[in-house]
Amino acid sequence: MINILLSILCSSLIAIVFKFSEGRESNRYMVTSINYLSGMMASIIMMGSLNIFHINWFSMFMQEFNQVLISGQLFSKEGTGALAIILGIITGILYFLSFILYQKSVGKNGVSVSATFMKLGVLIPTILSVILLGETIELLPILGIILSIIAIIVINLNNKEEQKVKDTMKVDLILLFILAGGGDFVTKLFQNFGMVQYKNLYLFYTFLTGFTISLIMLIIKNRKVKLIDMCFGVMVGIPNVLMPSFLIKGLEEVRAVIAFPMVSAGTILITNFCGVIFFKEKLGKKEIAAIVLTIIAIILMS
Repeated sequence: MINILLSILCSSLIAIVFKFSEGRESNRYMVTSINYLSGMMASIIMMGSLNIFHINWFSMFMQEFNQVLISGQLFSKEGTGALAIILGIITGILYFLSFILYQKSVGKNGVSVSATFMKLGVLIPTILSVILLGETIELLPILGIILSIIAIIVINLNNKEEQKVKDTMKVDLILLFILAGGGDFVTKLFQNFGMVQYKNLYLFYTFLTGFTISLIMLIIKNRKVKLIDMCFGVMVGIPNVLMPSFLIKGLEEVRAVIAFPMVSAGTILITNFCGVIFFKEKLGKKEIAAIVLTIIAIILMS
C-alpha cells in the first residue's frame, strides 16, 4: 500500500509544479524536455547492467505473442524487452500529449478541475481491465462509472442554459481524460504481461520517446529558454519518473480496479486542497459538483 501512497504524492506534486510554471508563462516544451531527460537519466541509473536494446528480442516477442495472448502468461526476458520498447514508445506519445494538454489546462481551467479530469481517466484502465483482461467488477464500481460520466456532463454544462450541453465542449478536458487514461492502461498492460525487472527499461523508452518529441517541438517553436524553465522541468521530472515506478510496484500488491481509483481519488483531494488554499482558486457550483461526484465515483470504484 505504501507504493500507492507514494504514487499519489508524486502525481500531486506534478500538478502543483505545473500550476507554478504556468503562472510564470514558462516554455512548456523546455519544461517537458527537461522533465523527460531527467526521467531518462534516472531510468538508466535504475536499469543498472540491463541491455537497452537487442534485435533478438523482437523475434522472440513474435514467437511468444499468440501464446501469451491466449494463456495470459508473461513474456520471457527477451520478449519482455521488446514489449518494454513497444509499449514504452506508445506510453511516451500518450504522456507527452497529456502533459502538454495538462499544462495548458492548469493555466486555463485551474489545477483543481484539471487534476480532477486527468485522474478521471481512471475509467479507461478500469473498464478495459474488465473487458480485455477479464478482471471482475461489482455493482458499486459500476455505479462509480455512471457517476463519473455524470461528472463529465456536469463540467460541460452551459451556465446560461443549464439543461443543455455546450455546443463547444471543453475539448481540452475530454482529451486530457482520454490521453491520461490511455497511458495508465498501457502501463497496466506492461505490468500484466511483462517481467517486473524490466520496468525501468519500459520507463526508459517512455521518457526517451517523450524527450524526442519535446525536443523536436522545442526546436520548431524556437521560443526563448530561461533557467527557471529548466528548474521546473527537473521539479516535474523527479516525481514523474518515480510515479509510474511506484504504480507498477503497487499493481503487484493491489488489483488495477482498486489501485487506479485510489491514486486518482488521493491526487484529486490533494490538488484541490492546494488549489484552494495556496493558489486561491475559486470554484463555481458546477466545478464543485463535478469534483464531488468524481471523488464519490472513484471511492465507489475502489
